[in-house]
Amino acid sequence: MKALVLAHLIINFAREQGRPVSNLQLQKLMYFCQLASYKSIGKRLIDDYCFEVWRFGPVIPGVYYQYAMYGSMPIGIHYSETEKLPAFAAKTVYFWINRWPGDLVRYAKHICSSWKQMTVANGKFPIPEEIIEREAALYSEN
Repeated sequence: MKALVLAHLIINFAREQGRPVSNLQLQKLMYFCQLASYKSIGKRLIDDYCFEVWRFGPVIPGVYYQYAMYGSMPIGIHYSETEKLPAFAAKTVYFWINRWPGDLVRYAKHICSSWKQMTVANGKFPIPEEIIEREAALYSEN
């Protein structure tokens, strides 16, 4: 699935739940969906871009810049996508949607060993997909 398509689906799903998301939340939810994909179906969900290590957690830059104009405000768009979130991704988004953005950042940094391995001041580095696949084994929605 293309990263922007997943972003559209998450934005729509969140609005349908009465919980529109900010760009920060969107980035973390996309990352958690990627982890859940490895855990559920054994392969990556997002197939066109990779996540990068940023100060506040994993980010797909192309998606981030698409919604940067919203700042910390909820993304106020509804997309006319006919596709739906895969069941495991809908479950993941539903699980995390009511949590504070700071909690999402903390959990993403906790689960993501990339920070321990790659973070430098203001550095932005691609997270190798094999690291995300390994991290999926540690990912839990409990």
